[in-house]
Order: sequence, then structure tokens, then C-alpha cells
Amino acid sequence: MSAKTKFNSIDEKGTVYALSNPAMSHLLRVGYTNRDDIEKRITELSNSSVPFRFELECSVNVYNASQVESVIHKMLKPY
Repeated sequence: MSAKTKFNSIDEKGTVYALSNPAMSHLLRVGYTNRDDIEKRITELSNSSVPFRFELECSVNVYNASQVESVIHKMLKPY
């Protein structure tokens, strides 16, 4: 990994989110976006073969958004 690539991933700002959907009440969708408007991302996901719109359960703005999302997935894997 080059120094530039490593720096860019460390400096990456984004929003990590958890979404629910009434059609899948036992699941949460955890993801991240680099966009300023999380509602646009929710709309995109809600138009992707799900019968109901996703609902935002929580979100947090962080650095290293992709890495934070990955850690959350690893922590939740047993569940």
C-alpha cells in the first residue's frame, strides 16, 4: 500500500449508519456513505427490491468510515 493510499483511507470522512426495514424486522443493515445527505443513500437502498422504505435507526459521522463499518460487522458477526 502506498503512503498516499494509506493517508487517504485514514483521512476518509463518512457516516456509518444502521437501518431497519419493516419487511425484515429481525435484521439491521449496517453501512457507510461518504455523502453529506444520508437520505439520498436511504432512498437508493429503499429502491433496491425491498417492499418498504428503510428507516434510519442511528448514524454517526466518523473518520475512517469504511474501517469503522468493517469493525462493526466483525463485532456483530456472532449475532
